[in-house]
This record gives sequence, structure tokens and C-alpha cells, in this order.
Amino acid sequence: MISFNEKVWFFLDMENGKIADMVQLGVLESFHLKKQVVTSAAEAAEMVLRIDNIIRAPPRPRQRDMRHH
Repeated sequence: MISFNEKVWFFLDMENGKIADMVQLGVLESFHLKKQVVTSAAEAAEMVLRIDNIIRAPPRPRQRDMRHH
């Protein structure tokens, strides 16, 4: 992201592969919002993988309860 002044913001225009003024193109989404969305998605994926590993793990050996024999 390059800011030449307060009114002009240039980013990579992914459709044309060029640097473009995003305000002029009508792209007004916040970078911070996009970053938070990606971070949240990564955290959710990590939680799913952890739960999957817990489900697939073999059960722990349990000690016999000597109070109820």
C-alpha cells in the first residue's frame, strides 16, 4: 500500500495486474478488516485440526479404580 497523499491510495489491481488507485476503482474495503478475516479463518481451521487430532487419538490407558472392585 502506497499513500502519496490523503486522497490517493494505490494498491495492486488483481484483475489487471497493475498498480491502481483503489478509491477511483471503487474498492473501499479496509485492509485491517481483510487481515482480521484471514486471521479468524486461520484460527478456526487450527481449532478444527486440533479437534480432529483429539478424536483420532487412541484412548489413554486408564487405571483401574480399586474402590469398586
